[in-house]
Amino acid sequence: MIDSAMVQPRAGLTGAAAVAQLADDMRRSESITRDDLETLGWTSGQLDALAGKARTFAQRLAGASA
Repeated sequence: MIDSAMVQPRAGLTGAAAVAQLADDMRRSESITRDDLETLGWTSGQLDALAGKARTFAQRLAGASA
């Protein structure tokens, strides 16, 4: 489970900033779920639109740090 007490809502993020933040959020936990991401403030529409790009970006970041 993700602690959401100290995070800013994500609903206002758009474009590249949203993809980068979503990728970072995806990397926070090996078992992060859609519910966890919604708890962080992502909307369902954002997740539908951005998840693929963010997942790819997160995988690239993981490869770069490996």
